[in-house]
Amino acid sequence: MVVNSQTELGEALATQDFDRIVGTPESNWIDFKRQPYATQPQGSGNLSAHGRSELCKDVAAFANLGGGCIVVGYQTERNPLHGSDVASSYSCVQNALVNIDSYKSAIRNGVYPLIREPRIQWFNVTDTHEGILLIEVNPQSSEQKPFILRRLVEGDEIVEAISIPTRNGDMTDWHTAEKIHAEIRAGISASYVSTTASSETSSRNATETLNDVEGEKNWFSRPVFWLQAIPSGNPAPLLGFFGVEGLANKLQNFSPLRTNGFNLRVFGQPDYVDGNLVYGSRNDAYLRLDANGLFTLAILASPQVIGWGLQPPDDSSPQPVVVNGTVVIEETVEFCRFVQLALKPTIPDANWTYRLTCRQFMSDDIRLGTGNPRLITLLNRGSSYQSHSDSWVREVPSGSTVSVDALQVVTHFYALFAIGPESIPFTGQDGIDVESFLTMSD
Repeated sequence: MVVNSQTELGEALATQDFDRIVGTPESNWIDFKRQPYATQPQGSGNLSAHGRSELCKDVAAFANLGGGCIVVGYQTERNPLHGSDVASSYSCVQNALVNIDSYKSAIRNGVYPLIREPRIQWFNVTDTHEGILLIEVNPQSSEQKPFILRRLVEGDEIVEAISIPTRNGDMTDWHTAEKIHAEIRAGISASYVSTTASSETSSRNATETLNDVEGEKNWFSRPVFWLQAIPSGNPAPLLGFFGVEGLANKLQNFSPLRTNGFNLRVFGQPDYVDGNLVYGSRNDAYLRLDANGLFTLAILASPQVIGWGLQPPDDSSPQPVVVNGTVVIEETVEFCRFVQLALKPTIPDANWTYRLTCRQFMSDDIRLGTGNPRLITLLNRGSSYQSHSDSWVREVPSGSTVSVDALQVVTHFYALFAIGPESIPFTGQDGIDVESFLTMSD
């Protein structure tokens, strides 16, 4: 068994399936260590000068390439077929042998410029104080590269001299003096041109995700409200996606404005599908967070969800579904809250775009009521407006606040029904009044 990506590695560690990692070759993205870096005194958990130097070398090497993982607790053997070392067995490491603060301090003080968001975490065997240690180096901004070691260790002596390590397969290469000199002469930033895919690729992937979910849920001819947050540049899967501080865990524990309101908790129980976090158990709602940050929400335009509280009690005669504006606005606010509070801080180099998609609204006579309902229990159908498109797609860039983002999205939704922004409830001076939801009854 092997793991072929950072996502699969995260899944194996999170589920304590340590045997699954055995057989994985070292490569550009993964390095195995049988035991922690050297300490002084031995066994204290505090890094020695040699331990600090080795840790900084390994972390900087990954940072200068495209990020990677250092997995502590695995023995390796040379495999002639791979031409590299391969994880052959594992032995759990005692937590007391690693002082995580010492590791973080070494990286912070030993590498320049500062490496953004390295993650160091234990994956312990249940009810024990031992496990596998994972050191994750996220992809770094090309403008920051190269990452340079401030000092070297020769024997027992610390030498104040810079060096630039880079990961090459299962080894670390060092820039020669000639290479460093040439890069300085040519303009070093030219050697680190970003290879990130274009924004068009991100947009295309978002569309493919929407179409895949539509097919999976058999929603091809059904009216569905879609909202997606799309990061620019099609970023690679995040190294810490499954970690304690990763995005998957943040979404599962995201606190809503109202416990019993229309929030991200209404989508059912989560599951891991193809390395992504998916809430797909309901027939009328869907939520998905991809490991690369793409965030997708979908709600079927049915009386039970998007039309909650506005349908007549007598279902004997067919009635058009009237959208409850409160449902759409509060779900949009909660969606934008997660983008602003979790996604953007985790992927700060990306430019984020919201995409609103509404399909089959006109054919199914989906309508939107106006007014400013303050309490859900007092809602009524009131006057309603018909939608005028079966394929409504609008994109807006993410701003600096939840209020601004939510109003931009909701304004485009109301425009589907030819309703102006002056009729949107819960608006304040700077956008949607997020605080107003806190005063509503659960």
